[in-house]
Amino acid sequence: MPSPTFAYSSLVHVWYAKEGGLPKNTVMLGNWLIEKYLCRDDEKFRDCKACILDLRKRQLLDAQGDGLTMDLLITSEFAWIDNYFTILEAATVAA
Repeated sequence: MPSPTFAYSSLVHVWYAKEGGLPKNTVMLGNWLIEKYLCRDDEKFRDCKACILDLRKRQLLDAQGDGLTMDLLITSEFAWIDNYFTILEAATVAA
């Protein structure tokens, strides 16, 4: 298999699992988080595009998501997690 070529600077995250794959939403979210928190905060990586290299399938996963959509998705996920632990704590105190 030929080596992947890049038309831009890339920050590649390597991923491997014996079974299963990464859903497109997970790839988009992972790439968005890498770009938001690793690429943009460092002068050296500011122009990089994030991608995930699936070693098992030998695929470069570079799906990109809309920034606003990804912000909303992250916010809703953290709100759900916060609510879960608030309810768990209240149930533990009540018991």
